[in-house]
Amino acid sequence: MLPCGPCGAGSATVAATPSACQKVVTVLEIYLVVMILVLVGCAVAALLSKSLIRSAAALGLGSVALAMLYFALDAPYAAGFELSVGAGLMSVLFIVAISLTRSLEESAPKGSAPKESADEN
Repeated sequence: MLPCGPCGAGSATVAATPSACQKVVTVLEIYLVVMILVLVGCAVAALLSKSLIRSAAALGLGSVALAMLYFALDAPYAAGFELSVGAGLMSVLFIVAISLTRSLEESAPKGSAPKESADEN
């Protein structure tokens, strides 16, 4: 039996029907597309968010989505590393740095203005 048609369905003596050549979408492909959309959505949310904390949280959620993609693609070591370092460590470091920066800004004297350079004429 030789394949006929562009998709290789059927035999040399029987013509393939159009429905036999249609691609079947698997659950894994749907899952991958959803995770990619979540990842892109998190990246856009991190860019467009006016709050730094929300941006850091969006990056952490995007890192979790990327780790889930790695798991789905049978790369458990990469997924574990991304989950622990990308989502865990980096998100915590970003949030702590933002919190410390805000506390330093609040403890600065209220009347002090930022120093301007003398070169502005």
